[in-house]
Amino acid sequence: MTTPDESKEFTELQFQFIFGACLGLSNQKIAEQCEISEEIVATTMRSVFAKAGLGTRVELVMFARAALNAYPRRNSGR
Repeated sequence: MTTPDESKEFTELQFQFIFGACLGLSNQKIAEQCEISEEIVATTMRSVFAKAGLGTRVELVMFARAALNAYPRRNSGR
C-alpha cells in the first residue's frame, strides 16, 4: 500500500470503474461497457489506486466495501 492522497475526491468515472472492479470486471470489460478505450480505463485505475493509497484490485474492493459500511443505512420503513 502507498499513502492515500486524501486531498482529492473520486470523479464519477472513477466511481464507475471502482464499481466495475468490485463486480470483478477486467479493464477490457469496463472499457467495453463504458464505450471507451482500455488504455483510458488503465490510466484512470492507476489514478484511483494512487488516490486511495492502494496497489491491487483486491485492496480496492476491500476499500470500497469498507467505505460503504462506514455510512449508516437508511431505514426503509419495512
